[in-house]
Amino acid sequence: MIATARKLITDGFLHEGIAAYQDAIAAHPNKVEWRMECAQILWSNYDIQAAKKHYATLLTLPLTSPTPHLQAAKQLFDNGAYSETIQHLKKAATLAPTDASTLTMLAGAYDRNRQYHHAAHAATSALQLNPHHPRAVHIMAKIQRNQNQLSAAHDLLTHQLASHQSPDDWRLRYELAKILDQLGEFENAYTQLTLAKKQLLPQTTPALQQSYAIRQRQWELTKRITISTLKSWQNLTPPSKLIFMAGFPRSGTSLLESILQIHPDCHTTDETGILRSQFIDPIVYQAPDTASAFDEISHFDTEQIEDGRKAYFQMTNAWLGKSYTPSHHLIEKDPLLTADLPLAIRLFPQAPILMPIRDPRDTILSYFFTMVPLNWNSAPATTLKESAQFYADTMRHWLHLKPMLPQASLESKYEALISRPNETTQTICQFLQLKWLPEILSEKERSRQSVISTPSHHDVTRPLYSNASGRWKNYAQQLDPVLEILDPFIQHFDYPNT
Repeated sequence: MIATARKLITDGFLHEGIAAYQDAIAAHPNKVEWRMECAQILWSNYDIQAAKKHYATLLTLPLTSPTPHLQAAKQLFDNGAYSETIQHLKKAATLAPTDASTLTMLAGAYDRNRQYHHAAHAATSALQLNPHHPRAVHIMAKIQRNQNQLSAAHDLLTHQLASHQSPDDWRLRYELAKILDQLGEFENAYTQLTLAKKQLLPQTTPALQQSYAIRQRQWELTKRITISTLKSWQNLTPPSKLIFMAGFPRSGTSLLESILQIHPDCHTTDETGILRSQFIDPIVYQAPDTASAFDEISHFDTEQIEDGRKAYFQMTNAWLGKSYTPSHHLIEKDPLLTADLPLAIRLFPQAPILMPIRDPRDTILSYFFTMVPLNWNSAPATTLKESAQFYADTMRHWLHLKPMLPQASLESKYEALISRPNETTQTICQFLQLKWLPEILSEKERSRQSVISTPSHHDVTRPLYSNASGRWKNYAQQLDPVLEILDPFIQHFDYPNT
């Protein structure tokens, strides 16, 4: 029975294969391997809620190995399902009570779920098992920093780095740099970041090469878009109330999303990656050349576009665990969508575009400081110059397309959101055709909302604060060599030179 299910999946008969898996599992409910295979297939096809049901069943089975719980926890964590992640990690920790790595993962999940006391307890337990476990040291220092225990976090990290070198030292240096930055030791902070990135350099080089190849493809495609191209795409049925929120990483997209998701008439996606993985990657990046990609996009017929939209909404609903209805505004948030707007606009040609903007100098500095999984869009953080070039390569798409767009668009400055939140959110709500509600600015409401899974997860739950504006001045000397790259954008978005 299971062999039939596996063959159906291999042969491309997805629905039939999943049905065969479900029949096999129903007949043998304790076959954990089969259940995990089915869950992985469902997850990879964005049938998230069905996959979660299989993971939930694991919690009721008499497992003797923590491995299935750890596998489930990793996927649930990526989905932002931190409460469910915690349940699996607690089970895994029970099955492997002396494994410091599992307790470290549990501490990280508690931290993301804003259960800081539990996070500290789990990290302490991990360090009791292995006082020099680098990832346990890292998460403990992060917890201490978030609780403003900067001296304790600083001492913990510096002692670890001095006495127990490891391949994870770069993680510790990233965290140490943030602490030094908060302590006002800006030169030392920059030094620690430089050392971290130097350690990562062998892994970064291939990803950076891929990044340049993707950026070239993106720009070649965008340059083919003309006013007449965009107008020819407008004869399609409007996609209800879908809005694109683009921008650039660390430009305030997560903060703005956390505010808008409080509105009862809004759903937000928190970077599901569905547009990218299901449409942009196969159609644009994997095309033999730019001409082929443009030709395919240009020749979509109405049926293909409607099918694509249907798939997008089905997958998005499954990922979010919510049912998007025409009465709701759905905000597709992806700060890197800026460079891939042509395909997004082709699928949804009348969708308004909300473009968060932040001082380019603060944006790339924050991007340079942020630790994220190493891939093509994080590898440019290797140096400030590469960070600035990535910003320029991304935002040039917006400057090129903005004057030609038939649909509505709005640039919203991070600095205005912080300094004039009422006025700024009223403007945004008017643009989105939403009734402005004062509670969307409530810090308490932001904390109660579904958690943010991006690196900004801790910042967005804090009160609106202005100390992140003009932060670049603390690193003016380091930024000086890259200002030539950023100047066109500083000028275009009307930021002062000093």
